[in-house]
Amino acid sequence: MKGCRKSFVLRFYDLTRPLSDFFGKKLKISIDEHVVARWTRKVKIPGTKHPTRGKAMKADKLFYVFELTKKRLLSFKPQSGNATLANTALKMIKELISEVKPEPVRMILDAGGCKGSVIARLSKIKHLTFLVRGKRQRNLVKQWEKVPKSEYGMYTDPGDPKKKILIADVRTKIRGCKELVRTILLLNEKEKGKDRFYPIYTNDEVTLTYDLLVEYRSRQNHELCYRVMKHDLSLDALPKSYPLNPKVEKVQFRDKHVMLVGWIKALAFNILGEFKESLDKKYHKMTAGTIVRKFLDRPATIKTTADEIVVKFDYFRECNALKEYCDKVNQSNLEISWFKDKVLRFEFESEDEFKNRKSFLSAG
Repeated sequence: MKGCRKSFVLRFYDLTRPLSDFFGKKLKISIDEHVVARWTRKVKIPGTKHPTRGKAMKADKLFYVFELTKKRLLSFKPQSGNATLANTALKMIKELISEVKPEPVRMILDAGGCKGSVIARLSKIKHLTFLVRGKRQRNLVKQWEKVPKSEYGMYTDPGDPKKKILIADVRTKIRGCKELVRTILLLNEKEKGKDRFYPIYTNDEVTLTYDLLVEYRSRQNHELCYRVMKHDLSLDALPKSYPLNPKVEKVQFRDKHVMLVGWIKALAFNILGEFKESLDKKYHKMTAGTIVRKFLDRPATIKTTADEIVVKFDYFRECNALKEYCDKVNQSNLEISWFKDKVLRFEFESEDEFKNRKSFLSAG
């Protein structure tokens, strides 16, 4: 990996991005960051507050574009720890629109993407609708405190039908924006101070208030994606993005190796998502780690003939769920180019064969 050129890494990235399904179509995305802690003491690198450790520390940031309908990762940009979601998201959405050219784009950002100047620039992008969670700054809270109680309507919480929430559709003056921004303002009367308010900024002037809240909640799938990638795909295990030379006065961020490994793990997430969706519906909500343990990390026997590579799975209880998928692969006559173009075949051990094999081993 050390010998690979950055131009080759970027070429691999461009060729493997799953953008073909979205050319000229509606696009609904979320852009968010994932913080990876760095523990080096040899060099000084930028840092940020780590969300789970709760303290400022040296770190890198990984920015992914997540498609919310099919739940696929479309873009990736590694940055140093002092990069911001607002500025990076602005660059990534412009690049994505220029490449995909979708009809309308709906983008969701967390509070890290809330910056007045960026919101003003997002408003000028054609066919882009954004939903950005606002920051509860003092001057903004003063505006929200002036909203009368009569402006709030009572709705059912999208995540809990038994819970009721108060929502108001107001306008907020944000520094850096010339015009007032439409704000979906949630009020939690049980909290105190600024924690009572939960603002969502948008340039959508048509969609109903409650529908916008439901749409914003869909970004939770992006958070779940990071959780799966961290625990099942070891997202935090990345190559170093800095040189190990303490004499260097200014350490430059080296994104080549992080770009390659971080994107390969994103591809693994996408492929496992496509794989589980090809199975029965009861498997669709399983995480990547569960799918791997249940179907992929299985003992099998590999045999080669003059024309074929035959993979025969040992019998397991849920093998029938995998048979339909393997039958489609067998019918496609998939050739393995790096194995003399031999055709890949899948077979399954029957339950009787399994019992005979086990009885033979126990008898011995």
